[in-house]
Amino acid sequence: MSTVNLVDASIGDLHRALSSGAITAVDLAALYLRRIASYDMRAASLNSIPILNTNIFAEAALTDDRLTSGLPLRPLEGIPFTTKDSYKVSGQVAAAGSPAFEHLVANEDAFLVQAIREAGGVLVGRTNMPAVACGGMQRGIWGRAENPYNPDYLAAAFASGSSNGSAVSTAASFASFGLGGETVSSGRSPASNNGLIAYTPSRHYLSLRGTWPLYPTCDVPVPHTRTMKDLLALLDVIAKEDPITKGDFWREQPFIKLPKPWATRPPNFKVLENFTSLSGLRTAVPDISLGGAPPAGARKIKTSRAVIDLWSQARKDLEELGAEVIVVPDLPALTAYENDDLLPPGCPKRPDDWNAMERSALIAHAWNDFIKSFNDPKLPDLAAVDPLDIYPDSLRTEPELRHFEKANAIQDHKLTSYLDGTIFDVPGLEEAVKASWKTGSLPSTAMLWYSPPQETSVPRTQTILLKERTWLGGMACTTAMATAQFDTWESLLFLCRWASWPTKVSR
Repeated sequence: MSTVNLVDASIGDLHRALSSGAITAVDLAALYLRRIASYDMRAASLNSIPILNTNIFAEAALTDDRLTSGLPLRPLEGIPFTTKDSYKVSGQVAAAGSPAFEHLVANEDAFLVQAIREAGGVLVGRTNMPAVACGGMQRGIWGRAENPYNPDYLAAAFASGSSNGSAVSTAASFASFGLGGETVSSGRSPASNNGLIAYTPSRHYLSLRGTWPLYPTCDVPVPHTRTMKDLLALLDVIAKEDPITKGDFWREQPFIKLPKPWATRPPNFKVLENFTSLSGLRTAVPDISLGGAPPAGARKIKTSRAVIDLWSQARKDLEELGAEVIVVPDLPALTAYENDDLLPPGCPKRPDDWNAMERSALIAHAWNDFIKSFNDPKLPDLAAVDPLDIYPDSLRTEPELRHFEKANAIQDHKLTSYLDGTIFDVPGLEEAVKASWKTGSLPSTAMLWYSPPQETSVPRTQTILLKERTWLGGMACTTAMATAQFDTWESLLFLCRWASWPTKVSR
């Protein structure tokens, strides 16, 4: 068997090896499986990929057939990738880490999985996550992924990081990239802890069709890569319009008309590789995210000293690249959104009981609709599910119970009582949707690249250009400047670091 160094191998590296004949796609797949067997299943036991794709060699052989036939390489030809256990993959279970759905077999590929496969991608397997993405480093039916750099630290923030398996598998070079997702910060948090690039799009820019929902108003797909070049190559494949809207909340909802996604995207994302300077761009960071005093009536943001120190280094990096960095008091719109008493008169706002409604009726309808999309006679709908199996007490650990926020509790045993009508009949939904969208605004996308949250855990990474992030459902987010290629978008936006501080492992 030919050998290729898999550690940090880029998509370009693998394409060169395949096209030159240095290795076949089947042998490349075997090398990745050998690495997974050595480090994910034994030795470090990172436990990031609990389910392997049994068809991996057949998929890889299709690439070899194309190459021997003289056909050109497709954008992701022969490139190994992983999917979070929340994505549909035809013929495979889509359990979302929950015992209740351990035997629920997908009847189709999720849109993003289909796009990657059509571009030549080879699926390695499905990555770990807590039950129904509820939390971060809580254990699901297959446990959780562990930090590949330092076992004394978590692979993601404890309370938000359900894409820990995707991040760990990518950081450990078990695949070229991973498909994760997030509702709060479940994609960015593990990217931060593993020194990765995470792409968190604004709503409806990447199709969610075929992925398990949690809070449909907040859910977005989040791919993980090790380099910006790899992310740009991946975006060229997945950043496209999905003609089918059913099963993707924001593209299906009837309350507001969304702008056409990617209407002003470049011919290909690789043109962004040409940037070597941030000259002429201004970046701002709110002082409240750096330990500063909040405005009167607002809650104080707790940011660890380690994160503030890393921000100082990131600021230095930005300035050395030519950017102007300024500190502003706060983000007024966000501060008002998170502190209802500060909203100006007449400002659209969510219904007072929306937090409870989002965790009951909205989830009930979203899960019911998704389960029904499998057309599985053994599990036809949510009513056929034993609610005690969705997130059983046997998976809940003492630290989770000790720090659990009751306001975020999902009443699994009551969900079927909320299934009257459709998801769009949920009381208060129209008001909540309209309150989270500024009429006439064009949300752009957010490219997020974190420096790691603890210097002893992960090697330092660079800081990159970020794009505007539209606030949605109280999501913590990072924002920054538009680039020259996207000159139809604002050139001055705000940079807000996500405060994911070092978290010691709770065993």
